[in-house]
Amino acid sequence: MTRKAKNAFDSKNLSENTAKHHVLLVMQLEEIFREECPGGSQIELPTGFVDGDTYFTKPREADPYGLMQSRFNNFPIVLNPDGSPWAEATALLVSLLSTDTRPDMQNYLNLAADWAAYRRFLLENPHIDWLAFPEDFFKRPTYIFHGYLLMEIANEGLGAKTAKRRMNNVVKLYNLLLKDKAFETANSPWQEKTSLAAFDDAVGIRKTKLVTSTNLSISVPRDENPFGDETIFDDGELRPLSPEEQKWVVKCDVASNTDPEFASDLDPHEFLLLCSWPVI
Repeated sequence: MTRKAKNAFDSKNLSENTAKHHVLLVMQLEEIFREECPGGSQIELPTGFVDGDTYFTKPREADPYGLMQSRFNNFPIVLNPDGSPWAEATALLVSLLSTDTRPDMQNYLNLAADWAAYRRFLLENPHIDWLAFPEDFFKRPTYIFHGYLLMEIANEGLGAKTAKRRMNNVVKLYNLLLKDKAFETANSPWQEKTSLAAFDDAVGIRKTKLVTSTNLSISVPRDENPFGDETIFDDGELRPLSPEEQKWVVKCDVASNTDPEFASDLDPHEFLLLCSWPVI
Protein backbone atom coordinates (compact mmCIF):
# COMPACT_ATOMS: atom_id res chain seq x y z
CA MET A 1 0.00 0.00 0.00
CA THR A 2 1.26 3.47 -0.91
CA ARG A 3 0.34 6.68 0.89
CA LYS A 4 1.31 10.28 0.30
CA ALA A 5 2.98 12.08 3.19
CA LYS A 6 0.89 15.00 4.41
CA ASN A 7 0.13 17.04 7.47
CA ALA A 8 -2.12 14.91 9.67
CA PHE A 9 -3.88 18.00 11.04
CA ASP A 10 -6.30 20.12 9.06
CA SER A 11 -4.94 23.66 9.19
CA LYS A 12 -8.47 25.03 8.87
CA ASN A 13 -9.22 23.76 12.37
CA LEU A 14 -6.13 25.38 13.92
CA SER A 15 -5.57 28.98 14.93
CA GLU A 16 -2.88 30.32 12.63
CA ASN A 17 -0.75 32.01 15.30
CA THR A 18 -1.48 29.91 18.36
CA ALA A 19 0.05 26.77 19.80
CA LYS A 20 -2.53 24.40 21.26
CA HIS A 21 -3.05 20.88 22.48
CA HIS A 22 -4.99 18.33 20.48
CA VAL A 23 -6.31 14.84 21.19
CA LEU A 24 -5.73 12.01 18.72
CA LEU A 25 -8.48 9.41 19.04
CA VAL A 26 -5.95 6.68 18.20
CA MET A 27 -2.16 7.00 17.99
CA GLN A 28 -0.10 4.10 16.70
CA LEU A 29 3.70 4.13 16.96
CA GLU A 30 5.38 3.00 13.76
CA GLU A 31 8.88 2.00 12.72
CA ILE A 32 10.53 3.60 9.69
CA PHE A 33 12.50 1.66 7.05
CA ARG A 34 14.45 2.80 4.01
CA GLU A 35 13.74 -0.44 2.18
CA GLU A 36 10.47 -2.27 1.63
CA CYS A 37 9.54 -4.49 4.56
CA PRO A 38 6.90 -7.22 5.08
CA GLY A 39 3.63 -5.75 6.31
CA GLY A 40 4.85 -2.22 5.74
CA SER A 41 3.37 0.74 3.87
CA GLN A 42 5.20 2.85 1.32
CA ILE A 43 5.13 6.60 1.96
CA GLU A 44 5.65 9.02 -0.90
CA LEU A 45 7.41 12.26 0.03
CA PRO A 46 6.87 15.60 -1.70
CA THR A 47 9.48 16.51 -4.27
CA GLY A 48 12.63 18.23 -3.04
CA PHE A 49 13.70 15.82 -0.31
CA VAL A 50 17.39 15.01 -0.66
CA ASP A 51 17.19 11.68 1.17
CA GLY A 52 14.88 10.09 -1.36
CA ASP A 53 11.24 10.31 -2.35
CA THR A 54 9.86 7.30 -0.48
CA TYR A 55 10.21 5.40 2.77
CA PHE A 56 8.36 2.55 4.45
CA THR A 57 6.60 2.19 7.80
CA LYS A 58 4.89 -0.53 9.77
CA PRO A 59 3.25 -0.57 13.21
CA ARG A 60 5.62 -1.21 16.08
CA GLU A 61 5.06 -4.68 17.49
CA ALA A 62 3.45 -4.87 20.90
CA ASP A 63 5.66 -5.75 23.85
CA PRO A 64 4.86 -9.40 24.75
CA TYR A 65 5.39 -8.57 28.45
CA GLY A 66 3.07 -5.55 28.36
CA LEU A 67 5.77 -3.19 29.68
CA MET A 68 5.95 -0.96 26.59
CA GLN A 69 2.84 0.41 24.90
CA SER A 70 2.71 1.15 21.18
CA ARG A 71 -0.95 2.08 20.62
CA PHE A 72 -2.85 4.74 22.54
CA ASN A 73 -6.41 5.96 22.65
CA ASN A 74 -7.12 9.67 23.24
CA PHE A 75 -3.46 10.59 22.92
CA PRO A 76 -2.77 14.27 23.77
CA ILE A 77 -0.33 16.16 21.60
CA VAL A 78 1.09 19.70 21.61
CA LEU A 79 0.90 21.50 18.27
CA ASN A 80 2.79 24.47 16.88
CA PRO A 81 0.81 27.21 15.12
CA ASP A 82 1.43 25.54 11.73
CA GLY A 83 -0.07 22.26 12.94
CA SER A 84 3.23 20.43 13.36
CA PRO A 85 3.88 18.69 16.69
CA TRP A 86 6.16 20.43 19.19
CA ALA A 87 8.98 17.89 18.97
CA GLU A 88 10.26 17.98 22.57
CA ALA A 89 6.82 17.83 24.19
CA THR A 90 5.57 15.10 21.85
CA ALA A 91 8.64 12.93 22.37
CA LEU A 92 8.25 13.22 26.15
CA LEU A 93 4.54 12.36 26.04
CA VAL A 94 5.28 9.28 23.93
CA SER A 95 8.07 8.26 26.31
CA LEU A 96 5.89 8.69 29.41
CA LEU A 97 2.88 6.89 27.99
CA SER A 98 4.92 4.06 26.46
CA THR A 99 5.99 2.89 29.90
CA ASP A 100 2.74 3.63 31.76
CA THR A 101 0.74 0.39 31.86
CA ARG A 102 -2.31 2.03 33.51
CA PRO A 103 -2.29 5.66 32.36
CA ASP A 104 -4.70 8.27 33.68
CA MET A 105 -5.32 10.10 30.41
CA GLN A 106 -6.79 13.14 32.18
CA ASN A 107 -3.41 13.75 33.82
CA TYR A 108 -1.69 13.55 30.44
CA LEU A 109 -4.31 15.86 28.92
CA ASN A 110 -3.56 18.42 31.65
CA LEU A 111 0.13 17.97 30.97
CA ALA A 112 -0.31 18.63 27.24
CA ALA A 113 -2.59 21.62 27.91
CA ASP A 114 -0.05 23.21 30.27
CA TRP A 115 2.85 22.57 27.90
CA ALA A 116 0.81 24.11 25.08
CA ALA A 117 0.19 27.17 27.28
CA TYR A 118 3.94 27.45 27.87
CA ARG A 119 4.58 27.10 24.13
CA ARG A 120 2.14 29.97 23.48
CA PHE A 121 3.93 32.08 26.07
CA LEU A 122 7.26 31.45 24.34
CA LEU A 123 5.85 32.28 20.91
CA GLU A 124 4.36 35.52 22.25
CA ASN A 125 7.78 36.42 23.68
CA PRO A 126 10.23 35.43 20.93
CA HIS A 127 13.13 37.17 22.70
CA ILE A 128 13.08 34.38 25.33
CA ASP A 129 15.37 31.43 24.61
CA TRP A 130 13.61 28.64 26.46
CA LEU A 131 16.78 26.53 26.70
CA ALA A 132 19.13 29.31 27.86
CA PHE A 133 19.66 29.88 31.58
CA PRO A 134 21.98 32.86 32.24
CA GLU A 135 23.46 33.73 35.63
CA ASP A 136 20.80 36.35 36.29
CA PHE A 137 17.86 34.49 37.87
CA PHE A 138 15.26 36.82 36.43
CA LYS A 139 16.45 36.31 32.86
CA ARG A 140 15.89 32.57 33.02
CA PRO A 141 12.74 31.44 31.16
CA THR A 142 11.36 29.54 34.15
CA TYR A 143 11.52 32.62 36.39
CA ILE A 144 10.01 34.83 33.69
CA PHE A 145 7.12 32.39 33.26
CA HIS A 146 6.67 32.19 37.04
CA GLY A 147 6.36 35.98 37.21
CA TYR A 148 3.91 35.93 34.31
CA LEU A 149 1.68 33.41 36.10
CA LEU A 150 1.70 35.49 39.29
CA MET A 151 0.57 38.51 37.26
CA GLU A 152 -2.19 36.44 35.68
CA ILE A 153 -3.41 35.46 39.15
CA ALA A 154 -3.30 39.08 40.35
CA ASN A 155 -5.25 40.24 37.28
CA GLU A 156 -7.74 37.37 37.73
CA GLY A 157 -6.82 35.99 34.33
CA LEU A 158 -5.95 32.61 35.83
CA GLY A 159 -6.91 30.75 38.99
CA ALA A 160 -4.22 30.01 41.57
CA LYS A 161 -4.79 26.24 41.35
CA THR A 162 -4.43 26.24 37.56
CA ALA A 163 -1.34 28.46 37.75
CA LYS A 164 0.23 26.16 40.36
CA ARG A 165 -0.40 23.09 38.20
CA ARG A 166 0.88 24.86 35.10
CA MET A 167 4.13 25.90 36.79
CA ASN A 168 4.63 22.40 38.22
CA ASN A 169 4.17 20.86 34.78
CA VAL A 170 6.66 23.26 33.21
CA VAL A 171 9.15 22.24 35.91
CA LYS A 172 8.37 18.63 34.99
CA LEU A 173 9.04 19.42 31.32
CA TYR A 174 12.54 20.68 32.11
CA ASN A 175 13.21 17.88 34.57
CA LEU A 176 12.43 15.29 31.90
CA LEU A 177 14.57 17.08 29.31
CA LEU A 178 17.50 17.29 31.73
CA LYS A 179 17.08 13.63 32.66
CA ASP A 180 17.19 12.67 28.97
CA LYS A 181 20.17 15.03 28.46
CA ALA A 182 18.26 16.86 25.75
CA PHE A 183 20.15 20.01 26.70
CA GLU A 184 22.78 21.14 29.17
CA THR A 185 22.98 24.22 31.36
CA ALA A 186 25.53 25.47 33.85
CA ASN A 187 22.81 27.29 35.80
CA SER A 188 19.85 25.49 37.32
CA PRO A 189 16.37 26.42 36.03
CA TRP A 190 15.31 26.83 39.71
CA GLN A 191 16.44 26.32 43.29
CA GLU A 192 15.40 23.19 45.17
CA LYS A 193 14.94 22.42 48.84
CA THR A 194 14.10 19.21 50.67
CA SER A 195 11.96 19.16 53.79
CA LEU A 196 9.97 16.75 55.96
CA ALA A 197 6.20 16.80 55.50
CA ALA A 198 3.80 15.21 57.98
CA PHE A 199 0.65 13.39 56.88
CA ASP A 200 -1.91 10.87 58.14
CA ASP A 201 -2.12 7.55 56.30
CA ALA A 202 -5.28 5.62 55.44
CA VAL A 203 -5.70 4.33 58.99
CA GLY A 204 -4.93 7.60 60.75
CA ILE A 205 -1.31 6.94 61.67
CA ARG A 206 0.88 10.05 61.59
CA LYS A 207 3.85 9.70 59.22
CA THR A 208 6.47 11.89 57.58
CA LYS A 209 8.11 11.87 54.18
CA LEU A 210 10.81 13.80 52.35
CA VAL A 211 9.40 16.35 49.91
CA THR A 212 11.41 18.24 47.30
CA SER A 213 10.08 21.61 46.21
CA THR A 214 11.35 24.52 44.14
CA ASN A 215 11.35 28.27 44.64
CA LEU A 216 8.99 28.44 41.64
CA SER A 217 6.12 26.92 43.61
CA ILE A 218 2.89 28.92 43.59
CA SER A 219 0.83 29.10 46.77
CA VAL A 220 -2.88 28.34 46.64
CA PRO A 221 -5.16 30.01 49.23
CA ARG A 222 -6.88 27.49 51.45
CA ASP A 223 -10.57 27.14 50.71
CA GLU A 224 -12.93 27.99 53.54
CA ASN A 225 -14.62 24.65 52.98
CA PRO A 226 -13.06 22.81 50.03
CA PHE A 227 -15.48 19.87 50.31
CA GLY A 228 -18.73 21.76 49.78
CA ASP A 229 -21.95 21.42 51.76
CA GLU A 230 -22.12 17.64 51.77
CA THR A 231 -19.40 17.18 54.38
CA ILE A 232 -18.60 18.50 57.83
CA PHE A 233 -16.61 21.71 58.11
CA ASP A 234 -14.80 21.13 61.39
CA ASP A 235 -12.18 23.92 61.29
CA GLY A 236 -9.47 21.27 61.70
CA GLU A 237 -10.83 19.89 64.99
CA LEU A 238 -11.77 16.41 63.79
CA ARG A 239 -9.22 13.71 63.09
CA PRO A 240 -9.10 10.24 61.46
CA LEU A 241 -10.08 7.33 63.68
CA SER A 242 -7.28 5.36 65.28
CA PRO A 243 -7.03 1.63 64.43
CA GLU A 244 -8.66 0.74 67.80
CA GLU A 245 -11.54 3.18 67.21
CA GLN A 246 -12.05 1.76 63.74
CA LYS A 247 -12.53 -1.69 65.30
CA TRP A 248 -15.26 -0.23 67.55
CA VAL A 249 -17.06 1.20 64.48
CA VAL A 250 -16.87 -2.17 62.70
CA LYS A 251 -18.34 -3.92 65.77
CA CYS A 252 -21.17 -1.38 65.88
CA ASP A 253 -21.83 -1.88 62.18
CA VAL A 254 -21.98 -5.65 62.60
CA ALA A 255 -24.34 -5.27 65.55
CA SER A 256 -26.62 -2.93 63.60
CA ASN A 257 -26.92 -5.53 60.84
CA THR A 258 -27.66 -8.46 63.19
CA ASP A 259 -29.71 -6.84 65.96
CA PRO A 260 -32.83 -4.97 64.73
CA GLU A 261 -33.11 -3.13 68.06
CA PHE A 262 -29.60 -1.76 67.56
CA ALA A 263 -30.31 -0.43 64.05
CA SER A 264 -29.66 3.29 63.86
CA ASP A 265 -31.56 6.00 62.02
CA LEU A 266 -28.56 8.34 61.96
CA ASP A 267 -28.15 10.34 58.76
CA PRO A 268 -24.68 10.43 57.10
CA HIS A 269 -23.68 13.72 58.80
CA GLU A 270 -24.55 12.35 62.25
CA PHE A 271 -22.62 9.17 61.49
CA LEU A 272 -19.56 11.21 60.47
CA LEU A 273 -19.76 13.13 63.73
CA LEU A 274 -20.02 9.89 65.70
CA CYS A 275 -17.03 8.35 63.92
CA SER A 276 -14.94 11.48 64.37
CA TRP A 277 -15.85 12.24 67.99
CA PRO A 278 -12.67 12.84 70.03
CA VAL A 279 -11.83 10.34 72.73
CA ILE A 280 -11.45 11.98 76.15
